[in-house]
Amino acid sequence: MLGLFHSSHFQLAVDGGELIVGAQTITVQTMERLLYEGMDEDEDLTVLGAGRFVHTPGAAPDAGKVQLENLLPIGYLNLGLDGEVIVDGSGGNDTLVALGTDGSDVIDVVFTAGDEIDVDFSSALGTHVDLVSDGVENYEIRSLEGDDDVNVTGSILASGSFAVMGGGPGIGSDSLYINTMPGSLQEAMRFGAGAAIPNMSGIGSPGAAGGGSSSSKGGTLADCACSCEEREQNERGLSELKARIEAGDTAALSAMGEFTRCTVPCQRAYMLCVMEADRAAKAQKEQEAQAQRDAINCDCSCEALTERMQQARGLESTWMQGGGIPQEKIAELAHCATVCQPAMIQCAMQR
Repeated sequence: MLGLFHSSHFQLAVDGGELIVGAQTITVQTMERLLYEGMDEDEDLTVLGAGRFVHTPGAAPDAGKVQLENLLPIGYLNLGLDGEVIVDGSGGNDTLVALGTDGSDVIDVVFTAGDEIDVDFSSALGTHVDLVSDGVENYEIRSLEGDDDVNVTGSILASGSFAVMGGGPGIGSDSLYINTMPGSLQEAMRFGAGAAIPNMSGIGSPGAAGGGSSSSKGGTLADCACSCEEREQNERGLSELKARIEAGDTAALSAMGEFTRCTVPCQRAYMLCVMEADRAAKAQKEQEAQAQRDAINCDCSCEALTERMQQARGLESTWMQGGGIPQEKIAELAHCATVCQPAMIQCAMQR
């Protein structure tokens, strides 16, 4: 189905749905697959309904699909990078699940009004089209695999629940940053596979989900330097103690306080150290990824461009059918599409 207008609405059904463009309604019936082709026109695609919506990013920044309950999912292609996917809930207790990819992602979350969210999502493919909602009460951000960053800014204006769930490859592989007031100090939390932080509107100090607070006996600010070097030293000391305890040295338990006494008074400073370390690691990975992209030799001939277009369509077809797709190949195709954009225009003009 081609997108010839800048705003289209879908009301999904089990084997079809209704496409609403202006005052015109087009009924779709007895279909096994529904794919919306935006033709790079910066389309706004709205999916209406009641229940649990699941958004999955696709093999391109402006591709993906939306599934509502067990109804026929709608996939979209070539929406245009300035387009939007809008989930419009009408059930009074709707849920939007925003999935990440199997690679490393950055997911920025902000509520624009009550029960309205704006999710900005970046992956190895670049910045994806915006995912926004209207009238959705519950939210789940699931980052899935890879070393992911989830940034939550502003107040949580969900009338229902809000949860952030990490994925693989293991504990501490993902990071959650909470900035409850623009310009204020951020809170940081690291989480891993299966971790969830429910109802962020009630969150207190990190590690005390749901509004709890942490307290323990320890040092004071006068006793602690609250520096990144101090934190690293304490981390090394705790790691050594853990190894001794696991080896059966129970006497090592008495030394725990030496390395934990500054945890509470230096909580914010230590969190900022974690944030800076994570950002430095992400920057290093991005530099390495950019070096790999620069090493790719992109053939910009018309024949090569046609071949890569066919490969991209094949990958998209595999993904739409539920198959796995290699992230490295997707990144290569996306990089060459950017490098060869002037050549693509020339080839199109020659046809």
